[in-house]
Amino acid sequence: MTRTHAKAFTYAPKILRVLAGELTQTIRPRGRAPVAVGDTILFHGWTGKPYRSPWSWRRYTTVVAVASIYVTQSGIVPLPWTHPSIDKLAQLDGFDNGLQLGAYLSKHYYLETPTPFQIITFRLNPQVPRSITGGTVTTTHL
Repeated sequence: MTRTHAKAFTYAPKILRVLAGELTQTIRPRGRAPVAVGDTILFHGWTGKPYRSPWSWRRYTTVVAVASIYVTQSGIVPLPWTHPSIDKLAQLDGFDNGLQLGAYLSKHYYLETPTPFQIITFRLNPQVPRSITGGTVTTTHL
């Protein structure tokens, strides 16, 4: 059975690249309802403070691949943030390198013990966002 998940993007440098279809991967904590291949994800942004303001844009995607990983303060088990494979993974997720990815994840999540995450690869569904605040994306219907 497939599910629909709603997930926010708050990392500003990544948002326009996702909406343009340039980035199709995100690394997220594995939740109570893990994402599976075939699921739909409704990605969205906020007009202001997260969870306290309306959504600024919406984009439906379909999950095409999922990999389970464990993340710690020092890296993605068993590799450190400085490993070339982690650099490549980080770049696919919109970061310059593994250290930048590690700093972001460490800032936003408790990683004192190995924490389950998912690498989610998605494809954009044939629609465009309704709007975006402060960006160059405009509303177009395909």
